[in-house]
Amino acid sequence: MYEYKAECVRVVDGDTYDLRVDLGFRMTTVQRFRLKGYDTCEMNASNEIDRTRARAAKEFVTVALENMPLVVRTEKA
Repeated sequence: MYEYKAECVRVVDGDTYDLRVDLGFRMTTVQRFRLKGYDTCEMNASNEIDRTRARAAKEFVTVALENMPLVVRTEKA
């Protein structure tokens, strides 16, 4: 298992994020990540109730991750 420092650059929806990952040696990469074991409504859901829930989840996560140091842990499948 490896661990990398990261910071959120964009919240796509409640369970998907674009993170800037510090690879060491002054190298970074921006990658999209999904939270394992979580499934929130999609922003482009077919009905308004799910879209409202998706916006609420995205807003909650956006506020929660603001200026929050993150750690990405790799895992073998």
